[in-house]
Amino acid sequence: MNFTYQLARRTPMTELEEWRDVPGYAGAYQASSWGRIRSLGRVTVKKGGVLMTVRERILSGRAHRYGYSSYVLRKDGKSHPYHGHVLVMRAFHGMPEPGLIICHNDSDGSNNRLDNLRYDTVKSNSADMVRAGNALLGEKNPMAILTTREVADIRARRAQGESVSGIAKVYGLTYALISGVVRGVSWKHVDGPITIVGRKVTEHDIVAMRYLRAAGASINHLAGTYGVSITYTSKICFGSLHPALGGPLTKPSLQWRQDRRVDNV
Repeated sequence: MNFTYQLARRTPMTELEEWRDVPGYAGAYQASSWGRIRSLGRVTVKKGGVLMTVRERILSGRAHRYGYSSYVLRKDGKSHPYHGHVLVMRAFHGMPEPGLIICHNDSDGSNNRLDNLRYDTVKSNSADMVRAGNALLGEKNPMAILTTREVADIRARRAQGESVSGIAKVYGLTYALISGVVRGVSWKHVDGPITIVGRKVTEHDIVAMRYLRAAGASINHLAGTYGVSITYTSKICFGSLHPALGGPLTKPSLQWRQDRRVDNV
């Protein structure tokens, strides 16, 4: 991909191009307000003390797999790869504050013009991708387990009164995953009736849940049995909810933490 050609098409001929040194590479490399990167004319010392004259030239970026332009800068005999947008933002705005990343206003990773870049949050960057249609939502995500049609079916089943645990068995998935779908926690971009999962449990239920958990029952199994969420079940069993009621309190197991991480993917 020829990034220099793309930049020329995006930039009005009347607009002045401003160049600034790339921090850490002053006198060797510069980035421009048009998003271009150039190597400055200079004399460098090669291995063995041999002098080498470097001519000034505009660097041609290589296409990264996510559409970003990639450049290799050399310093002290070593090569250092950078994305073009990183070099431009560092040259004009310095390093970002903690928690901020570089965002492309048009969600085009190859457009490194200064007026198309900003420091912002990951959440804001995700919103840009959604607006541009580039977000890996739903079936676009290679990690997706369900399809849009299946999500709609799951929500319709729940709205008609079918239990979350029953739907989970039909699809061969966890209670937590189905619960997230019907409550709209996951697959938020898909239409369909959103329902609230859960029911009130009695004091007898709470004590029974704690004894079953202490006997080895999983949090997922208890949540499905009593028709409540996994979070609610865990708080009961671990004692953060209703600590004064009877029954043995347990601690989160390593397997439970792993199950939660899988369910939240």
